[in-house]
Amino acid sequence: MKFIEDETLFILTNNVEFEQVYQIVIDNTTDTKPPFDSRVFLTIEAIIIEFFKDTQKILVFVCDTMDGKQLARFKKFNRWHEKSKHNQSIKKLNDNYTDTDVELFYSIMIHKSNPKFKHLKSAFFSIKELLINDKP
Repeated sequence: MKFIEDETLFILTNNVEFEQVYQIVIDNTTDTKPPFDSRVFLTIEAIIIEFFKDTQKILVFVCDTMDGKQLARFKKFNRWHEKSKHNQSIKKLNDNYTDTDVELFYSIMIHKSNPKFKHLKSAFFSIKELLINDKP
């Protein structure tokens, strides 16, 4: 698991530069499917709670499409958020975009105390429009 600084999506939307935007990347480092481990959820939850101690931070999650399992990843991330302790203070917004052969699922997590919350929400939901209008 790692965080990658990612401001490009938001710079392109509404011409507003948001700071402290990170994409969360959760990778399986082996080619085999790992066995179910309930502690994975607890670990990710603890990391996200620590991440949002700074209420100005913004977290983006884009489901990998390389193996066609993006919907399963999206559902799992949603389940984790729904059962987590932080879901009252951290809002998770979801959207998806379908191109000719791939469906892309993505989410943003914003602390409800973030003073730019409404603007971030608006920027997030304009991403799909940007993707549609960018098609040749």
